[in-house]
Amino acid sequence: MSKLSGVMDALNKRYGRDRVRLAGAGYDSSWHHKRQWMSPRRTTDWKEILTVR
Repeated sequence: MSKLSGVMDALNKRYGRDRVRLAGAGYDSSWHHKRQWMSPRRTTDWKEILTVR
């Protein structure tokens, strides 16, 4: 676990505090994805799936 902690500390030092953390630590509930980047379709249209022949 100490090796993992060292890697996490190095990544957080490089990219900013709490960028990398254990899943058990939870997450910031105020964060959510940006809806403007979502597809307008809520389900997949099977006719639009690319097929390789």
